[in-house]
Amino acid sequence: MKRKMITSILPQKILLVENNPAAADEIRTALAVAGGGSFDVEWFRQLSDGVTRLNQGGIDAVLLELSLPVSLAAGVLQRKELIEYTRGAVKIVNRKKLEDSACECYRLSNSTMPSLA
Repeated sequence: MKRKMITSILPQKILLVENNPAAADEIRTALAVAGGGSFDVEWFRQLSDGVTRLNQGGIDAVLLELSLPVSLAAGVLQRKELIEYTRGAVKIVNRKKLEDSACECYRLSNSTMPSLA
């Protein structure tokens, strides 16, 4: 006698951090259409709230708003002593370390894009 295997496909838990409610709605709608109900999206407007939720566990993927303020990102890189940032001017202090800390997408785009210098 053959046994039937019952497989349960649980929805993927997605944490969405987006401060624009209209954009968040568009993203949730797109995920609902593309995933056919396989995504359970939790939305937060504030990064701090999203981080708090992320620390609770049970999140499969995180989608973050891409418009991170430049001064915030520059502050992080400056504390790591990779750049100096003053009034919108950026000076690279340690290019090797900066490139080493970049994501794989930087290396891919850097190797396929023509140099602007």
